[in-house]
Amino acid sequence: FFTDAHGMSRKPSARLDDYSDTILKKIEWIGEYSRENHIEAVLCGGDLLDSPDVSETFIRKMCMILKSFPCPIYTVIGNHDEYGYSPDTFNRTTLGVAEGVGVLNRLYLDKEQIIGDFNITGQDSDFDLDKGEHYVYKYSNSKRVADKINVHVVHGMLVEKEWPMVSCTTIDEVVKACPNADIILSGHEHTGFGIIERYINGRKVIFCNPGSLGRITSSTGDLRKDVRVAQIETSNGDFSVSLVSLPLTIAKPASEVINWEEIALEKANKKKSQAFIDKIQNAKI
Repeated sequence: FFTDAHGMSRKPSARLDDYSDTILKKIEWIGEYSRENHIEAVLCGGDLLDSPDVSETFIRKMCMILKSFPCPIYTVIGNHDEYGYSPDTFNRTTLGVAEGVGVLNRLYLDKEQIIGDFNITGQDSDFDLDKGEHYVYKYSNSKRVADKINVHVVHGMLVEKEWPMVSCTTIDEVVKACPNADIILSGHEHTGFGIIERYINGRKVIFCNPGSLGRITSSTGDLRKDVRVAQIETSNGDFSVSLVSLPLTIAKPASEVINWEEIALEKANKKKSQAFIDKIQNAKI
């Protein structure tokens, strides 16, 4: 499982390297790792692309790499993969074209996808996903499939603790709703919380967000030291999730690829903008 590659042809201002080439090499590494370790399926947590209409040159290169994978690829739709937080726009996006010609497969909340020992479902990004307890059900399979490990992939703001001024869903809220899933894999939040194991009515449930594959901003998540994917394994009906770091030759440390001067400028501009807004708001009329 990987998430938030944010593939694009342009170079983000916060990067020093050729970001397009770097992200393609990371995806290529995932394919090679899958072949060497006999992986049955690759799952993506959304935002495979940075916009719904990336260049034809970039998507051609990406699709050629994805087609070389030794196993099928399944994904949910991230907010960057669609227009206006609407999954209904998917068919007219670049990623939608790739899915339409069979390069990858789309996961659904109410449609079972059986792969070996697993039942896999997914939830796309949508405007209401993190708007309160009425939508927590979207963070789990619609129903359990007996004798299968139920995995759910979601592109939503799943976090350990509530974030101020940000719409999010906490792990505790999902646990309280007694999810049908055994494993919940999430994207969207770039920092990632790694692996968190909980027990619900005596049943083990694992939550995992390994963090974003692509690092494109000055946020804490994009400045972390390592880039990781998650690997799910099963044996005799039990299951486990582990994190695998990409080699530094493929995912170089932030100190080598992040443009610190640009980040400092970005922070300074944000500070000036906020000061200007505060001045207007405090002005007497």
